[in-house]
Amino acid sequence: MLPGSSAVMTFDKVDYDISVALFDAAGELHGVARAPCPVRRFGRARC
Repeated sequence: MLPGSSAVMTFDKVDYDISVALFDAAGELHGVARAPCPVRRFGRARC
């Protein structure tokens, strides 16, 4: 790297909790579901 420059590097593992609900046209609830969704991310950027 050049003097005076910087960089950012991240290693993340995030678990999102995804939830959905299904309604018909009259607004009646027909079902719900929930599932964990693990997301791994690797990022690198120069500033």
